[in-house]
Amino acid sequence: MPKAKAKVKAKAPVKKAAKRGVAAPKKAAKKVIKRGGNRHGAGRPVGSGKYGCKTKAVRVPEHLIGEIQAFVMKKVKAERKS
Repeated sequence: MPKAKAKVKAKAPVKKAAKRGVAAPKKAAKKVIKRGGNRHGAGRPVGSGKYGCKTKAVRVPEHLIGEIQAFVMKKVKAERKS
């Protein structure tokens, strides 16, 4: 019996740009969004939250949470009065 030859996979053709080390230009595909994602005007309007302005999350030690909440509420009430 003759020996079976190992199958050799054919290599994919290489583009000329890739041979030169230059990246081939990518085609700009127009993406059509049908559902979901970001939409202009979506979401809560700025300033409509609890404090009436932008807020930022801050890490605080747990034992100081009560004092800081009291301080913030005191400042918010003072600003609303004036």
